[in-house]
Amino acid sequence: MSAVEAIVGISQIDKLKINNLKRNKIAKIYDKILSKSKHCEIISAPKNIYNSYHQYSFLIKNLNVKNKEKLLKYLNKEGIFCKIRFSPIHWYPAMRYYGYCGCLKGGCKKCKNLINVEYIWLNELFSLPISPYLTENDAKYIGKKFLRYLNRLI
Repeated sequence: MSAVEAIVGISQIDKLKINNLKRNKIAKIYDKILSKSKHCEIISAPKNIYNSYHQYSFLIKNLNVKNKEKLLKYLNKEGIFCKIRFSPIHWYPAMRYYGYCGCLKGGCKKCKNLINVEYIWLNELFSLPISPYLTENDAKYIGKKFLRYLNRLI
């Protein structure tokens, strides 16, 4: 680490508590909006765990990969930057080195035997933008825009 990187890191530590509080406030707004949808399942930390919300992820029931990609494209086009955070491990180049082809479920013998939770994450896990720099109005706009388009897809 360079001295400049160390200085930036130290300055970020000073802002950590405030930034975590801001992200928690945004997460509560998202929770309130998404809890109104029968399609969204909020992932909550146990009450005795403090969540820093470095990302805001939740599950979308009955969403397939094709519709998830449509949802991502729509939100990104609207200026709401979202991306797939996790992919099945056998899709990574390092796993191809060990003989996994990267196919979808039901493909080759090796990939078919992988744990099904990866496919739940691939299909259902979704993340909305979260940052201490988002305002409450930004979060409300993002949450409502997301739900409107999701309801059209499902």
